[in-house]
Amino acid sequence: MADYTLQEKINIIKNSSSLGDLPLDVMPFTQSNEYYFVSYSHADYKEVYCDILRLQQQGINLWYDRGLPAGRDWEKTAYEAIIKYSCIGVIFYLSKNSLLSSAVSSEIKFVKENGKDYMSINLPLNGKCVSASAMLEQLQAENKIDSEKTEIVNLAFDDKVIYLDYNAPVEYKADKIKLMSRPDLLSFEIVDIDLQQFAENGDRKYDLLENADRDFRAFEKYARLVRVNDIDITEIAIPKMVEINGEQLLVREIAECAFANCQYLQKVEFPTLSTISVGEKAFFGCRSLKSIDLGSVDKIGEFAFASCDALEEIAIGGIVCKNAFWGCKKLKKIYTYPGLSKIGSGNFPSGQIEQIDANDAMDFSYDKGIFSYYSTFGWDDSAIAIFGNAQNGVVTMIEYINEIAESAFASYSDLETVNFYSPLAKIGEKAFYKCENLKEVNFLKKEKLYTAESLDFGDSSFAYCTAIVN
Repeated sequence: MADYTLQEKINIIKNSSSLGDLPLDVMPFTQSNEYYFVSYSHADYKEVYCDILRLQQQGINLWYDRGLPAGRDWEKTAYEAIIKYSCIGVIFYLSKNSLLSSAVSSEIKFVKENGKDYMSINLPLNGKCVSASAMLEQLQAENKIDSEKTEIVNLAFDDKVIYLDYNAPVEYKADKIKLMSRPDLLSFEIVDIDLQQFAENGDRKYDLLENADRDFRAFEKYARLVRVNDIDITEIAIPKMVEINGEQLLVREIAECAFANCQYLQKVEFPTLSTISVGEKAFFGCRSLKSIDLGSVDKIGEFAFASCDALEEIAIGGIVCKNAFWGCKKLKKIYTYPGLSKIGSGNFPSGQIEQIDANDAMDFSYDKGIFSYYSTFGWDDSAIAIFGNAQNGVVTMIEYINEIAESAFASYSDLETVNFYSPLAKIGEKAFYKCENLKEVNFLKKEKLYTAESLDFGDSSFAYCTAIVN
């Protein structure tokens, strides 16, 4: 590889006949984790590439289409480079050529829609630097630009937007580029509590195995974590407090889909001595997350950790809504905190969980292979089987169980025999749905058979149990 000086590289670029003829070793790769994306027309490559080389010498790391083919693959690659948190901002090299480029128009629109910081360096028009509006006027006079491109450019680069002259000193341009910024890693918003609404709804009772109707309430405004701005993040610590508009606020909520599809996220730490509500699908599809401690979480929303394919162990407290851990097929170990008060259906399939530590839970127990809810204070006299593990194909309910939760043993292929005792009063909807190998269902009272006439059977509680013979 040739070792060119800066001026030699510039001379090679200026004397080249086309972009395709330019030796790749003339132009540098993007070297660091942080960069500024360059949007330009290939017709202007000589001016743009010479500027890239000068700016690189000023410590400005630029991402551009070095060696990449045109077409849809390039467009996808460009959008991915722009949206990454590593991209601090976007530099548009504006000219008559770039304003006529459909690719540049698409990039302008994409940058605006995604809230990325941007600026323009304007190439000379008829020997002098002019605004984007002036360039548009000439193109319109020549009937070369359509209304859609005109609207996109006008929205992004009106006369109020400051632009840089291409011929300005490189030091000056470098300083202006460094003024661009990206948002903080985490974005928050203020939630102001409606005290009247709290007074009306704060004490509303919720059903154990249905979605909690209780949202987190507080008597003062708080901060909601809206989203993470780096989808490639590998670990994050949720802060206990943040400053917004000069106010110090407690973080008490993680919004819906805030971390969804952060596929590289491996570690999440919640603040101690704090209560946070985790919204629906907040960590949906975080496929690298292996364990999570949710001891300081007040509520885990529906599908909050669904499709976390690598999740193996969890610690839970507070309210766990329906399907919060749906599709977590590797989940094998559960630890329960004393504050655990509800587990909705669709979370932990029977037969999947191998290790359960419920010693610290006040209202839950794991006994003889059955994980169940039981109010230690006797408020509702409930003893509800939530899920369980068969022993040699047999599940025998503990004698104090009086209800089987919705979908508790659904699709449990290892289940062949189930024994109930007389306190049982209700079998929930789809409780044994599609247990295709279930052959025997026995109703016992002091080791004697009894009839199930008094039982309340939920819809489809034994649907598709085609092997039952008794």
